[in-house]
Amino acid sequence: MICIKCNKDKPTTSEFFAPNLKYKSGFHSYCRDCKKNIDNARNKRRNTTENLNNALLLKYGITVAQYKEFYSLQNGLCKICGSFKKVLHIDHNHNTMKFRGLLCGSCNRALGLLKDSSEVVLEAYRYLLSTR
Repeated sequence: MICIKCNKDKPTTSEFFAPNLKYKSGFHSYCRDCKKNIDNARNKRRNTTENLNNALLLKYGITVAQYKEFYSLQNGLCKICGSFKKVLHIDHNHNTMKFRGLLCGSCNRALGLLKDSSEVVLEAYRYLLSTR
């Protein structure tokens, strides 16, 4: 089979990724080496600080430097439960997309599951107190 990237004729079963029904030949169009190089280049572009900065600015209105500053101010601790984490999640208001603080993954998910509603959080708190 010929790779569409490097144009080399290579053994299908050993040099191309496993059969895939979305391709005519049943195998991927790129050989393993070319696919790996393409994926590595794509991941390098994705993970640049500039791209991360742009993504954070667009979504939450903060930069990587501001994230690091907030992380430092919080000493790596979640604003809700106080647990230390190497990476904290960006908490934001889902209506305004405004940044609120840095939380551990569990607390960030909990707020989302409680619909970011202070009333629901208060009711959950009351419920926990009543079932002691």
